[in-house]
Amino acid sequence: MQERQGDEQMLAGKFLVRGIIYYTRTDITAPDARLRVLAKTEQPFWAAHPIPVVVWKKGLRDFLNEYPSAIATLRKSDWQTFAREDGFAGREALAEIGENVVVRALARKPSTPVPEPAK
Repeated sequence: MQERQGDEQMLAGKFLVRGIIYYTRTDITAPDARLRVLAKTEQPFWAAHPIPVVVWKKGLRDFLNEYPSAIATLRKSDWQTFAREDGFAGREALAEIGENVVVRALARKPSTPVPEPAK
């Protein structure tokens, strides 16, 4: 998480989120804890948990419409799923640790409107 910029949002896969909470000392009960779980379902754990969930690809797009960037820790298999999504497109992993990667997701800049030709 050394790559995190200031108070940047954090995304973590469901298998990594507990470690992120521990090592960053994130208070997940804070109103905006700056940490979200990136998961395939709204309830990724066996029991209810207070960590907000970003649900897969659509959730990632919505999340990045609200926040300009996030540092993400994912399993390599999940990273391969997201590598071509707008937030991660063209991004290289900042770090690879075993079967996990750290990568930055960036909000897609709105496309510049194409000017109409002069008449």
